[in-house]
Amino acid sequence: MLLNPGQSYTYSGQVRNYPDIQLIYWAGGNPYHHHQDLNRLRQAWQKPQTVIVNEHAWTATARHADIVFPATMAMERNDIVCGLDLYIIPSKQAVAPFGESRSDFEILGGLSARLGALTDFTENLDEMGWLERIYGDCRSNAGAAGFDLPGFDEFWQGEGICFEGKVEPHEFSQPTPSHQFHHQTISRIFCAKDDFIDDIFLDHRPKFGAPASKCLFESRRITWVIQ
Repeated sequence: MLLNPGQSYTYSGQVRNYPDIQLIYWAGGNPYHHHQDLNRLRQAWQKPQTVIVNEHAWTATARHADIVFPATMAMERNDIVCGLDLYIIPSKQAVAPFGESRSDFEILGGLSARLGALTDFTENLDEMGWLERIYGDCRSNAGAAGFDLPGFDEFWQGEGICFEGKVEPHEFSQPTPSHQFHHQTISRIFCAKDDFIDDIFLDHRPKFGAPASKCLFESRRITWVIQ
């Protein structure tokens, strides 16, 4: 996208065009750790006029940024942690933020204040207020699905909630009778729904004994064959 502004691409059955990105704001994650072609990423990263990063460590992404806001680590802020879609755990602040570091919420709140939009951003809620609202939405959705979750205060004082053995994997239909997909190269894979891709990778394992020309991965419900 960064290297080809205006170029057309296909997404979810639609033809779209890449925008001309002039500013990147990256909060959470480290693209220089995940990207497969770092030289190409460095070339693309120079295209925008400004790169801003929230980071708690001097990562490669931070070193390639124009502006770095020092962000807190998990133990320096309050948060809610979810794992494998089976756990909801209160993550309580254990130590004071180091130096001038702030949470993402505080950093973005400060920027919003400078832009005259603090109330629009915070909606008059502080860090704990937002955690309670997010948990409340989760509790409402769980109730609609038949799960009774405790109130926020009880959740926050507890050890967390585990759904293991209480929920089933997401169901989806697979139209091919063989339950297999065949692709000449992995770059030609196209799926219309993100949750479809997630299910494929949820429980994949190499299939030993396959022909040398094929690489097979199995999920709970399908076998994916790449020629």
